[in-house]
Amino acid sequence: MRNLSKRYGRLAALSDVSFSVRPGEILGLIGPNGSGKTTLFECLAGVLPSDGGAVFQHDRPVGVAERSSILFYLPDAIAPWPAESVRWALEFMLGFFDGRAAARDDIVRRFDLEPFLDASIG
Repeated sequence: MRNLSKRYGRLAALSDVSFSVRPGEILGLIGPNGSGKTTLFECLAGVLPSDGGAVFQHDRPVGVAERSSILFYLPDAIAPWPAESVRWALEFMLGFFDGRAAARDDIVRRFDLEPFLDASIG
């Protein structure tokens, strides 16, 4: 990421933020409430439009539409209700992340979820 900026009116939430993550590296971001962590990740993932800067992969700019193929962003405020079914949660997440229906079938098969699809999450 190079020179990412985001403003809310006169408030600069992010100003020329740049960093890189190498293959296999895990990046942690620590800071107080209101410091821009969520804004940074939402702009990086393309959920929130930035006011400047760009995301690159191997020095090639990656547009917002392409980012889901190289990034996975799960907002912390998204949580299923305990009464909802496992099936509902899978459908919700596929819809939220514009996923493929075939991915649902693969997940159900890989994790042997078929017996639990109609069970409540709680």
